[in-house]
Amino acid sequence: MEIPIDALNLYEKALNFYYKNDYDKAFKLLSKSLKIEPNFAEAMSYLANIHRFLEYKKTPKESVFKILEKALKINPSSAIVWKNLGIGYTEIINDLEKAMECFKKAIKIKPNIKINLNIGTIYFQKGDFDTAIEYYKKVNKKDPQYRWALTNIGFAFQEKKSHKKAIEFFEKVVRLDPPNIQDWINLISCYISNQDLNRAFETIDRAELNHPYIYENFISTFSASLKKDFNYKKKLYEILKSSKKAMHKDDTIKILKEGQRLMINEIDLNVLINSEEENPDFFMYKYKRFREIQIQLKNYATKYSNFPDLEDIAKFDLNTNFKEFILSFDNTTIT
Repeated sequence: MEIPIDALNLYEKALNFYYKNDYDKAFKLLSKSLKIEPNFAEAMSYLANIHRFLEYKKTPKESVFKILEKALKINPSSAIVWKNLGIGYTEIINDLEKAMECFKKAIKIKPNIKINLNIGTIYFQKGDFDTAIEYYKKVNKKDPQYRWALTNIGFAFQEKKSHKKAIEFFEKVVRLDPPNIQDWINLISCYISNQDLNRAFETIDRAELNHPYIYENFISTFSASLKKDFNYKKKLYEILKSSKKAMHKDDTIKILKEGQRLMINEIDLNVLINSEEENPDFFMYKYKRFREIQIQLKNYATKYSNFPDLEDIAKFDLNTNFKEFILSFDNTTIT
């Protein structure tokens, strides 16, 4: 079937937006293309795939899969249609064997190295991380700058608990696209999994992203270390101080209050008591200091909420006494 030139032009423009992750624009252009040629199987197939990124808000999953099947009936010799049907089997039907058949059929029709990424993901979902890495690396070898191959290799190594190898690949990804917040979060999380909290904090600073999610997310992440290491107080202080990079006043208040909540909820008194049972005075000293910091944090959160605008927030800083107060904790580690 010959596709009208106007439909083809809209399709090609749509794919440009698709690969830039601008799915709304891609969706509109593909819809226009299909109005010109309703049996344009590739456009139909990509349109169905976009519903996944739009979280099926426009069309339910079951209907989306029927669109993928319809596209295959129209053009069973299209590698694109087979590939997108494979994604449908993976994401909608959760039939990994059928998905594998579709991807291999797509490669047989038209060799495309990047379909190895889809095959690798099936092995990843099966828990065969070594084979997944083999397929991801086929893509990486052909295109060393392809960020999804690098990211997926990082995730696979992370699942294997090979955190240093995962870090190696996540570092490459952040160099490719420094403004991407999720890439930094992947890297920081990997440092945390590797028990390298200092490098995790250094990486938060390296990111230099004015986005509250970075700070809010990692206040929660580092809360786990409170039970083991009083150095957590220093780190919590640094995160709270850094949180002023957040773009909006409400975000900053939220982050401070989250810090305050963690100070209250994450103190495991049983751990403290058991570790210091021979020295109850030392336990009481630590506990009282924690309580004092809780009060301080609450006060600072209140101060933030009273600022009328961002300019006043910029003038505000956690005062020296509070910083010294937190840093006064010794380095005693609870075991």
